[in-house]
Amino acid sequence: MPDDLDELEDDDAAFEALHARLFDREPDLFDLATDAQTRIRRFAIEERLEHGLPAVELLDLYRGFELAGDERARQYLDRVYVERNSPPDWLDLQGEAARLIDMAEARGRDAGRLYADLLRTSPGLEPVTALHLLVERLTLQR
Repeated sequence: MPDDLDELEDDDAAFEALHARLFDREPDLFDLATDAQTRIRRFAIEERLEHGLPAVELLDLYRGFELAGDERARQYLDRVYVERNSPPDWLDLQGEAARLIDMAEARGRDAGRLYADLLRTSPGLEPVTALHLLVERLTLQR
C-alpha cells in the first residue's frame, strides 16, 4: 500500500502510460506492457504452430485485455485481426514458428506438441525463448 496519495497518482500515470491507446501511430509489441507482450507472443506462436486456434482463444485474449483496461494491447490485436495489417514483429514471430514447423516435420516431429510439452514442463519460460530452445534442439538432432 502506498504511503501517500502522490504514490497512487504515480502508479496511475505508469499504468496509463503502458495501457492507453496510441493516437499518433499504431503500437508495436515493445509499446505494450510486459505481460501483454508475453501473452500476445505466446498466442502468435501457438496460432502458427497449431495451424490456427479456436476463435474462443482469441476472444479470451481480447477479453483479458478488456478486463485489465489495456486498450493498447487491444489496439495491437486490432492491427492483426480487424485491419488485417499485421505488424512486422507479429510476422517475425509467425515466421520463426514456421521455421520450427519445417524443422520438426523434417525430423518426423510435431512442432505444436514439442512447444506445448516444453511450456508444460517449464511454465515460466518466455514464449520466444521456448521457440528458440526448440529450434536449437532440433538443429542438434541433425
